[in-house]
Parts: sequence; structure tokens; C-alpha cells
Amino acid sequence: MGHDRRNDRSRSPKYAAHKKTGHIKEHNHPSSDPEPSDADRRITQRLKDALGLVDIRILDHVVVGHEGFVSFAERGWL
Repeated sequence: MGHDRRNDRSRSPKYAAHKKTGHIKEHNHPSSDPEPSDADRRITQRLKDALGLVDIRILDHVVVGHEGFVSFAERGWL
């Protein structure tokens, strides 16, 4: 008998999304300054609150610039 792919949920993106427990957000600043803006901090808090409703944690938010990066987790902002 062949493998029935209809029952192979482990390969389904929809099924995989239900297993997610953490999220790392990253984005770049076109300027050379990776320092997070107030808007970056606000949207991170909103995402943290929203994802918390479905038991998904924000593990980090990394802002990248030409001169390096800033990690919210390293700064203790999460």
C-alpha cells in the first residue's frame, strides 16, 4: 500500500502553525542606526500581547542597521 498524504499532517503548513510556541521578529532600518524607535517598541508590545492570547511568546525582536543590530531580548525589553 502507498502512503496516504491526506493524513500526513506533519507536513502541512497549517498543522505546523498550530505547533508554534515562539516567534522571533526582525527587520532592518534603512538608516545606519539600528536603535529601535518608539514605534518598534510599541508594535513589539502589541505583538507580544496578541500572540500571548494564543500562547506564543515573542523570543526576540532584532533591529538591523548598517552599523550592527539591537536585540530586544539582550536589552531585557521582553
